[in-house]
Amino acid sequence: MAGFIDLKLTGVETVNQILSVADKFFGNQELLWQAVVRETRLPNGSGPIIPNRYTLEGSVQEAFERGGANTYGGAWLGLWREPNYRAYKDRKGGGSRMLIWDGSRDPMFASFLDRRHPEHIEEVTSTGVRWGSSMTRASRLSAGGFTQRWDRGVVVPARPIVRFGSKGAAQLAKGGARLLLDRVRGAKRGVLGRFGL
Repeated sequence: MAGFIDLKLTGVETVNQILSVADKFFGNQELLWQAVVRETRLPNGSGPIIPNRYTLEGSVQEAFERGGANTYGGAWLGLWREPNYRAYKDRKGGGSRMLIWDGSRDPMFASFLDRRHPEHIEEVTSTGVRWGSSMTRASRLSAGGFTQRWDRGVVVPARPIVRFGSKGAAQLAKGGARLLLDRVRGAKRGVLGRFGL
């Protein structure tokens, strides 16, 4: 199981309603789904469709930089429950940051944030987005619930890397509304006059 997120047009009624209205005006919603992945400007350039801290890239980067704390959730549990692993990481020069080994030639966070990384997953279509990392350890560390050989009996806690939830759904709906308004403002007033716009 890979560490990725799959978003589609199901499960959130407000999002579905906004995107349904948006679909009537401009059809392909690929730009909106691209904005879920990374900060993308409105076509008129006036601002982002979805602010960076709510995008998948922005929130995951913030999580790696802040030990898990980001727009969507609190910090990951520290290594205090895993004393032998903490000592091992210190001895090997791995640093103190969670889920990052300092000096690593292939850090896990690059598989999420570098589009050229061989284990990066990114598929944006007109109906959804699939984004994340295919690294097995990303999925394992995100889910937790396993033990390490150096800390027998200690269950590694979940340290979710990709989080979206209701805040993300709300930002997706707002982004759809921003994009719709941008498109409406750019259209000829005479054509949209019958809709009261």
